[in-house]
Amino acid sequence: MITPQTGTVAVGRTTGEEILAFFLHSAFAVVGGLILSRLVSLAVVRLLSMLGVRHVPDPFTEIFGPFFWLSIIALGFLVNVYMRHRSARWIWVMGALCIAVIFVWDYAAITHAAYDRRLPAGYWAEEFQQDFTSKCSASECLALLFTAPSLALVAYSIGAWFALRTSKRLRAAVSS
Repeated sequence: MITPQTGTVAVGRTTGEEILAFFLHSAFAVVGGLILSRLVSLAVVRLLSMLGVRHVPDPFTEIFGPFFWLSIIALGFLVNVYMRHRSARWIWVMGALCIAVIFVWDYAAITHAAYDRRLPAGYWAEEFQQDFTSKCSASECLALLFTAPSLALVAYSIGAWFALRTSKRLRAAVSS
């Protein structure tokens, strides 16, 4: 594998280096990805308001809208084009496990209450709104503290996977 710093072939990484890279990419995804996605979203909304758009469509203002996904996927792609860590494409597993734990916890702890059975939209529609949208009540928005980082891990790993696929194609084209 050719490294950008030296232009030479890189030696295989050890398991310890890949594990360290796994946690490094997880931190990039959660901290950097959430900050970047919020900044991109605010910049686009600001631009639209400067252009005279009175009502910004909901997908642009929603927390898990297109700017969340696209900016974090782009971050994962750009970081892993440079770093080329195979472990970066696997950080989605932590995010998926966290979301699964949230669903199991919510189901086990809440669905047995009489209140939840009387919800007009149904229990799962209510849970989706509480966990995955910004249309949640004040105390229930705490679920976003878990779902936002979890989905950031998933989005970042998509970008990292694309980066690895792209670098493989480039290497194949250069070698032939």
